[in-house]
Amino acid sequence: QWMGADLTDLFRDYMQKYPNIDLRICQGSFGELRRLLEDGKIDAEISLKFDVESMEDVSWIPYDKDSAVFAVSRRLPIGQKDVITLEDIEKETFLIISPEDSRAGTDRILEHFKQFGVTPQKIRYSPNLTTTMLWIELGLGIGIINERSSLARNPEVRVISEIPLADASFCLAWKKQNINPAFSLFLEMMRNS
Repeated sequence: QWMGADLTDLFRDYMQKYPNIDLRICQGSFGELRRLLEDGKIDAEISLKFDVESMEDVSWIPYDKDSAVFAVSRRLPIGQKDVITLEDIEKETFLIISPEDSRAGTDRILEHFKQFGVTPQKIRYSPNLTTTMLWIELGLGIGIINERSSLARNPEVRVISEIPLADASFCLAWKKQNINPAFSLFLEMMRNS
């Protein structure tokens, strides 16, 4: 995902204000981040709200709004059409994050299909969002990404904004029992930004 200036500025401000705190930032798939958070190996994660909101013993606050969109390679015939309809989409291979990485993400995508009355003719599950994005770029089918995703800015990829999808907002999530004072300082800065 593209982080944006607000978040990178927040990290920089935190590191400048507290130079003696060793802030470590990493990225991972939905499943990796949830496991690291549950195991206490990270203090917090920034993720999509749908992936953390049902986690037990986890608190979260909204961070930033975003929207989900269909995306397809412009190399595919459907990616070259002037107007793309639901009937066009239904004929394509759908690239979906595996339930092992994000059950909530998989369920959400399948719910979109139900809402639209679309029955995918072929679904291909990817191990994580990064792979889904790669497969979209390679032209292996249609997937759902965030508008703020780096892939949405790729000129070789067509974002299908004609078909509105649900909110895909970001949040900061942490274990309720987090006692790391350095995290409390970060949370306070985030809430005040």
